[in-house]
Amino acid sequence: MTKFKKYFSIFVIYSKNTISRDISFRLSFFMSLIGSFCFVALNFFIVYFLMQKVNIGRWSYNEMIILLGNFYVLSYSIFLLFWRGFIHLVRDIRSGTFDYNLVRPVDSQFLVSLTGGGFHNLLSVVFGFFVIGWGIVNLGSGLNLIQIITWTISMLLGILACYSYILLIVTLNFRYGYLEEVINLAFGFQDFARYPIDAFSKLPFYLLFFAIPFSSLTTIPSIILIDTIFPTSKFLVFSVICVIFILFVRKVWVISLRNYTSSS
Repeated sequence: MTKFKKYFSIFVIYSKNTISRDISFRLSFFMSLIGSFCFVALNFFIVYFLMQKVNIGRWSYNEMIILLGNFYVLSYSIFLLFWRGFIHLVRDIRSGTFDYNLVRPVDSQFLVSLTGGGFHNLLSVVFGFFVIGWGIVNLGSGLNLIQIITWTISMLLGILACYSYILLIVTLNFRYGYLEEVINLAFGFQDFARYPIDAFSKLPFYLLFFAIPFSSLTTIPSIILIDTIFPTSKFLVFSVICVIFILFVRKVWVISLRNYTSSS
């Protein structure tokens, strides 16, 4: 419990500093906030009108709206919480300043994650919740407490799994040196989560290897909200796989640190 309180207090301090830094230049922050929201809103309306003309598997129009909302919550939560940390990690490995994280009495992965993202993405996350609510109301199915709890668990696991995947890609910098573009590649794979698993049934196998894991991060939470019969087996399998993957990436991080040689 003492260790938890220690890390929680550090998290609160870093979060306050991140927010203070982002809003210190108010005009810049306001423009970034509006720009981020306009981008996601424009993207939504393009997909909104497209889905009225195109059917994707068994998914109805309102079900796709719910999935799209889940995608916004997942994707922009990653940008909100971790984006800047990954950018800095790649840069710090190259310059050698990552060494400072190794000599501090706090877990290095925790410190890297605390660097933060972009607070201006918060409005896009809120918009994602609005889209989910809109889809549920139009679907007319309603929600019960079990659906809300399991959706929250699956979404948190999805965010952590997506974070872990990007971290796994970034750790290649420990072994192969400065790989600037891997961060763009890692974030680019998130776009697969915009569509349900059904949409990728005809893709070649090498693309399915990336498409299905990311697509499942939004497909499973959406099914939990949509299906009147709770998908117990899908939820349990999804949760177990996410937890195993998160622990696996943690192990890879620890092993990578053992092989890390400072660039400084």
